[in-house]
Amino acid sequence: MKPAAVLFSLLVLASAAIGQVSLTVGPSPAPIGCPIPITIANDTNTIVSFGSPCPYQVKDSTGTVIFSPFCIQVIVDLQPGGALIAFWQQQNDLGQQVPAGTYTVEAFLPAGITTAQVILDPTVEGGIVTLGPTRIGKTRQVFLGSPQDGGFAYLMGASGPPVSGGIPTCHGVVPLELDALLTLSLGPNPFFTNFSGVLSNTGISTLPTITVPNDPNLIGLFFFLAFVALDPAAACPVRSISAPYVNTIG
Repeated sequence: MKPAAVLFSLLVLASAAIGQVSLTVGPSPAPIGCPIPITIANDTNTIVSFGSPCPYQVKDSTGTVIFSPFCIQVIVDLQPGGALIAFWQQQNDLGQQVPAGTYTVEAFLPAGITTAQVILDPTVEGGIVTLGPTRIGKTRQVFLGSPQDGGFAYLMGASGPPVSGGIPTCHGVVPLELDALLTLSLGPNPFFTNFSGVLSNTGISTLPTITVPNDPNLIGLFFFLAFVALDPAAACPVRSISAPYVNTIG
């Protein structure tokens, strides 16, 4: 059956810092056909339990619910430091691809309904989002999506704002800056791992990770992320360039 809001009810088994149970949705903007991860992260020191493994629904720009996930109603315990990740496949309840536009994801968290918007844009080649908020002292996976580049290599980087206009390539401009942070992220280091690899057959990867030192002075700082999909055998080895993702440390 299609779960109604009442079936998304949450059971909080212990007191928790509710503000640390958070929702992350993206990429936004996202390519058409790219899965949209919906991540609920439990950055508290207690177990948080949900009445469903997929406590969310999706609305279109008119506020109409166009997708409610089919889920067996079982209690799911989200351990401290854990994340509950579901994927919206950009489809409505009939299994049809939804058109480009702005959609709202409603998630049912301990503090109540939390929303996040996602933009589906046919001009976007690739998208990035962290699977949970980037916080000091924690490691987060990063989702890469580029549906047309299944099986091809990717190269990802982090930098400050692209104040010089970005990095030009034969395919377009990478929205990153040639700075010290980019150099760090492209080489061996303990903070940015798996920033190069191969996309799955469906054009995604969750292998990259970001580890932030446990330093309160880093809270509020931000940096840009972007990636390119590569075909070294092609005349222009850059197949696709992602939209930038601005990542803020909390």
